[in-house]
Amino acid sequence: MKHVPITVQNFLFDLDGTLVDSADLIIRAFRISVRDVAEMQIREDQVLEYWGLPLREMMDRLCVPNVTEVVDYYLQHYPFGRSTELFDGVRHLLLSLAHRGHMMAVVTTKNKKDATMHLREHGIEGLFDAVIASDDVQNLKPHREPVIAALNMLDCEPDEAVMVGDSPADIGAGNSAGVVTGLAGWGARHPELDLLTCDFVWHQPLDILKSLPD
Repeated sequence: MKHVPITVQNFLFDLDGTLVDSADLIIRAFRISVRDVAEMQIREDQVLEYWGLPLREMMDRLCVPNVTEVVDYYLQHYPFGRSTELFDGVRHLLLSLAHRGHMMAVVTTKNKKDATMHLREHGIEGLFDAVIASDDVQNLKPHREPVIAALNMLDCEPDEAVMVGDSPADIGAGNSAGVVTGLAGWGARHPELDLLTCDFVWHQPLDILKSLPD
């Protein structure tokens, strides 16, 4: 098995679709919000086409009217906590990385309040050394700024970190920032994942542990 470079001691994780199995809930909430507020029907495959982009950008690309009202409705109705679960193996992965002394950060397009709530509800908030959310940066993934912000918070160089995510936005942000990139294949839903350029494709969370150097 291909091993992660020994220089990599810091792990940056996307949240939805990577740590938390929330894709189906997000897609349903997205479609219902657009239907109820904008009176527009959006198919699941249309949502997946722009998967991983910020919520407003997804709606803009789908030409959804009244975006502000739709987003407000979505945020009011988005389910947290016990409505979602961590992917199998994620808790063990995070605990193992923490035990080995690796520093970890979450890099998400969620706002800080919602991201922190999500982590707290799943009992993993204390495992992370930093949370980079939408209100921490000017530009969201796939721009490199959130990844650079995480590197600064962890006080590390790009070659000392890996970005793990399930979408082209995650991989694009990591590549632009110059970090190692790994696709979270267990949660990946985007229709063009085979076109991504990344350093690793991990099919299960524990595959990450198997790829660490001895």
